[in-house]
Amino acid sequence: MKSVWISWILLAVVFIFIVLHAFVITDMTKDILKYVDETKAAVSSESWDEASEAMERVKSRWESGGVWAELTIRADRLDDIKISLDRSEVLLSERDKTAFLSEFTRFELLVDDIPDNEGLEFLK
Repeated sequence: MKSVWISWILLAVVFIFIVLHAFVITDMTKDILKYVDETKAAVSSESWDEASEAMERVKSRWESGGVWAELTIRADRLDDIKISLDRSEVLLSERDKTAFLSEFTRFELLVDDIPDNEGLEFLK
């Protein structure tokens, strides 16, 4: 009987982790996409200071939620997101509007795809 209780407790812990993780990832993605929209709007209107502030919010939110993301996102996908964010930051500092919007749109698509593709993979 003891093993049944242990199994139920472990199952509950796993379920709680899954629900918590889904909530955190969805919330992080929503916040980042909101800041992405603000950044793109500022760049489109060539408000570079405003765009830099919005980009800082994007980067800050990504870094604060990155621990949760690193738990379940494949390493190659995670690297793509980080590289795209770094490239976008460089292009923003260079004030290259067209190249920035292109790269930042790639970042946006990668982040928007996280809730659909994140999960625990034991075998692949």
